[in-house]
Amino acid sequence: HLSRSGGGQGLIEIVHPDMPFLLASVSMALAGRGIEVSRGAHPVMKVRRDAKGQLKGIGIGYPLGESWMQFVLKTLPENGQQEELTQRLASVLAKVREVTGDWYAMRQKVFACAGRQNAPEAKTFLEWIEGGHFTLMGHGRFSVRKGRLVPSGKGLGLLARSMAELGDAR
Repeated sequence: HLSRSGGGQGLIEIVHPDMPFLLASVSMALAGRGIEVSRGAHPVMKVRRDAKGQLKGIGIGYPLGESWMQFVLKTLPENGQQEELTQRLASVLAKVREVTGDWYAMRQKVFACAGRQNAPEAKTFLEWIEGGHFTLMGHGRFSVRKGRLVPSGKGLGLLARSMAELGDAR
């Protein structure tokens, strides 16, 4: 939700299922648009919602973790830019869901690849990545055919959709 606060500043409020990378991703999207944040809050709340998504309770005993983010902006973007910003933030949140939804599968791919390595340096590097020292955003396999790099198989994370699109373009 994008609105004007009581003090005339811009206000962005986002409620989203809790997952890694939300705050950093939204913050980077705002900074990338030159939008200055004067204050931000990011509590994670345990909630209960009904089948229609209506909030029915907040408390430690409830099952769902939700990230409630609020950003107070130094200025509110112009009217024409507000819709574009809303769409951009929705896209960023969709990409975060893609990455975190495939995170375990991507780590398994790295772990399996490390086990197949004969070169000690490569194996050590892949084990370091699998140990959580690197943020995996996507995974894909490619092969070279007639001098071109083409996807072979299903992608994960950010490459899930683009691998399918690349495969269709062949």
